[in-house]
Amino acid sequence: MLASPGVDVVSILTPSGMHSEHAIEVAHSGRHVIVEKPLALTLADADAMIGACDKAGVRLFVVKQNRFNVPVVKAREALEAGRSEN
Repeated sequence: MLASPGVDVVSILTPSGMHSEHAIEVAHSGRHVIVEKPLALTLADADAMIGACDKAGVRLFVVKQNRFNVPVVKAREALEAGRSEN
């Protein structure tokens, strides 16, 4: 996959302890990296990921889901109940 010319971004959805290894490999391939939280399990791993992405000139993104935040839950409940401001 990393050799494919059509790949610009890779989303890493592996167990948290593997994020660093996979993110660094993706960065070395020149692709941008999206990682689910937590970014890494240790500060050293997080620093290594950031350094690899900086060196490769690619972006590193961390997904922070908001689906369980109270305002998001209430908005979804309102939508599912058919309520809207319209």
